[in-house]
Amino acid sequence: RMEESFVSDSDMNAFSFSSKSWSAVLGAGGGVGVVRWGRGAACCWGAAGLACWGLPCWGAAGFALGWGGILEKLKEYTRTLQVLFAVLGLVLGLLYFLLSTPLLSFYTLEPATRDLAWSFLLVQSVVIVGMSYQMPTMGGIMRGGGDAKYQMRVDLISIWGIVVPLSFCGAFLWGWSPLAVVICMNADQLFKCVPAFIGCNRFRWVRRLVKD
Repeated sequence: RMEESFVSDSDMNAFSFSSKSWSAVLGAGGGVGVVRWGRGAACCWGAAGLACWGLPCWGAAGFALGWGGILEKLKEYTRTLQVLFAVLGLVLGLLYFLLSTPLLSFYTLEPATRDLAWSFLLVQSVVIVGMSYQMPTMGGIMRGGGDAKYQMRVDLISIWGIVVPLSFCGAFLWGWSPLAVVICMNADQLFKCVPAFIGCNRFRWVRRLVKD
């Protein structure tokens, strides 16, 4: 049952922690039926991730790579893209929230399982707002402009220095609930917005990548 600790099955939890997947966290607490639901949710999450990660990055990298020295114009485009990323995140978050109930209706779930699954989707609808800003900002604008080290440092610190250790301790040592672990596992998508905003608007990432 979903009320039980999701660390009861060590094999499932080892897989769930290493993959950070929906089916893992849900399946460890709710069994095979919930694993199937988790896979469906993961597909929706992947599609949303493509929208806020892949497509904006291509455009961001394109203008940064073609920069010919007009710094003020570059700054204008950069600020405009950041606004678009934030707006896109808000739209995707709202859509994800509105689609949560219809998505759950495709699955036969017990009431307790349904409530927890809906809570997970609510968390993701908030997380995607931050994700849609910081991922294309650092991975598209800054990396496209020639600075690949900044995102690497931010990811190393936030993921391996904060999120992974806290999630591991919460799941295996401190007995956190599945919802608390899911929040912790996705928290970096929100707090990485701060270094993304600061780093991008300092414009130290600007490199001349093409010859005149």
